[in-house]
Amino acid sequence: MRMTEDRFVPLIGTVMLHLLLLGLLSFSLGSERPKPAALPVQQQAVEAVAVDSAKVQAEIKKLQQKEKQRQSQLAQEERRLQALKRKREAEQKQRRAEEKKRKAEQQRLAKLKKEQQALKKKQEAEKQRLAELEKQRKIEAEKRAREEAEKKRQAEEARKRKAAEAALKAKLAAEQQKLEQETSSQRQAMQLEYISLVADKVRRNWLRPAGSPADFSCRLEVNQLPTGDVVSVRFIESCGNAALDKSVEHAVLKASPLPKPPEQALFDRELVFTFIP
Repeated sequence: MRMTEDRFVPLIGTVMLHLLLLGLLSFSLGSERPKPAALPVQQQAVEAVAVDSAKVQAEIKKLQQKEKQRQSQLAQEERRLQALKRKREAEQKQRRAEEKKRKAEQQRLAKLKKEQQALKKKQEAEKQRLAELEKQRKIEAEKRAREEAEKKRQAEEARKRKAAEAALKAKLAAEQQKLEQETSSQRQAMQLEYISLVADKVRRNWLRPAGSPADFSCRLEVNQLPTGDVVSVRFIESCGNAALDKSVEHAVLKASPLPKPPEQALFDRELVFTFIP
């Protein structure tokens, strides 16, 4: 609506301009034209009107053409301005889109930076955790190594101790065996000596019967008390005749109490010995 009103303003100005030009033209024609011979007043008026009308029409046509050109230029300018406006709006829209895109990119980069910082912090925490685990693993490994070394040391000491104990035990066993053998030999020797003492005392108390053989032997079992007192005599093997047996038995009883053994451990309530004259 405003564009239409703006176009009417120059049109009114044009009409007024035409009227002004018409007046000036009439004045000019009236002042410059040479005065012809006097014509009748009516004819002069008709001719003036005809001339003025043609010039006015030509001038109006010329002015209309200019107005049309001006309107065309105004329309072209309007189109150009509209195009510029649309271009500016498109550029503004593009700038807003680019600004929005830029802000979105900034937000994305800020978010990415924040995520990277969080990731870096997480990685540092994980690195620290792994370092702590590695430190703890080394401590545990050193502890296990010390424990293994201690176990090996203890096992080696136990092995050496067992070997030493086994060697000592074997040595003691050998010494014990040797001692037992020596003791047994000594015991046998003392026992033989003790029996020999008993036999000698019996022999000293023996009286050979008349007519007995010169060579004989007999085995006796003598039951005695710890004091050496003879309790009983039993022949295991006879001397060959009753007189000899009786003489040997009488000798044993007469030898009571029998000699005591060198050691109390050698005492035996029942003695078995062979009597040889």
